[in-house]
Amino acid sequence: MRSNAAVRTAAAILTVLLTGCASTGADRSVTPPTTSPTPSVLPAASGPLDCADLAPGDLVAAALQGSAPEPVAPVSAVQPEAVFESVLLEGVGGLSCSWRVGSGMPVYDDPSDWAYLRIAVLPDGAAEWVPLESHEGGAVPTRRVGEVDASFLGGESGWVFSAPVGKHWVLVDVRAAGLTAWGGRYRGVDIEVVIDRLAEVAAAAYASVAAAPADGFGPPLVAVGETPAECRGGLAAPGILAAAEAPPGAEVVAFSREEPAASFEEAVALRAGTFTCAIVVDGFPETIIRTARGFGELVDRFDAPDAGVAFGRIEPEGVPEGHTVTAYVEDAGDEPVGRLAALSAGDSLYWIDGARAGAIARAIVAQTY
Repeated sequence: MRSNAAVRTAAAILTVLLTGCASTGADRSVTPPTTSPTPSVLPAASGPLDCADLAPGDLVAAALQGSAPEPVAPVSAVQPEAVFESVLLEGVGGLSCSWRVGSGMPVYDDPSDWAYLRIAVLPDGAAEWVPLESHEGGAVPTRRVGEVDASFLGGESGWVFSAPVGKHWVLVDVRAAGLTAWGGRYRGVDIEVVIDRLAEVAAAAYASVAAAPADGFGPPLVAVGETPAECRGGLAAPGILAAAEAPPGAEVVAFSREEPAASFEEAVALRAGTFTCAIVVDGFPETIIRTARGFGELVDRFDAPDAGVAFGRIEPEGVPEGHTVTAYVEDAGDEPVGRLAALSAGDSLYWIDGARAGAIARAIVAQTY
């Protein structure tokens, strides 16, 4: 059976293309309680922050508890569909922290109790901050969280707080399975309690970031330069269209990102210098290929939990001696049909979202070398 990613619609692909991110899972406004949590205090960091500095473990566990009868024990894990975004943030010097409870990503339509909590910090991103925007165009409520006024959004698959904290942009969210279908982990739990618990995590993270020393964030791992948005070389249309088995009339179109950013993920993508090549059919993007020059050395993040379970390695042919190519495909047993793939070729990292992603990854390699 296919995983959740296999059933994303073309509309979701267009959203990713235009916003530069996977959905935060918060697309319908929920009015939060008005009470403001008191932030739990962690010892001030004396150097670069790490995930343990952002929020106490008991607050993370409480936010992910849901209706489970026994106390939960969150584990460090990134939602597979969010790994590329996490790599970009890490590469530009940001902090991307994520924990999971439950059974992990299930096959599609199979009841599961997974939930992921993420804290993400874009250093020096406060000037780029924009409030969250409802997909329905309605007003997005704000909430006083500790000493910070945070933008809040809740919807079909989770809840998110976003705020400028000092010079930085901090995002805190929970994504969970089955919220609109059968209730998932949070079935039967008062929604205001859920939001309160997440707000306590956000308050702790905001306090830690606000108290961070001048060297609270390390230098970027990747030296990002000017990257023209060009679908040539490994991304040239002939090989890409053939691998995708695209219909007659399909074309490969380049999209670059425009400032200012409209979301946290888009701000990270701008900082990382990414661009997108899309297979466009009848004027609509059916497959997207995102390219991050210089990020190829971070491809091993796709071996970490939970990506290491969702993705399997494939071995593209025709790689010259002395060159290293690493490729991962979702549902590798069904390769090349899987809808998600990550590829490192040269210094570039590619993220492929669409039909026959594995075949497209092989085509990029063939056209690169």
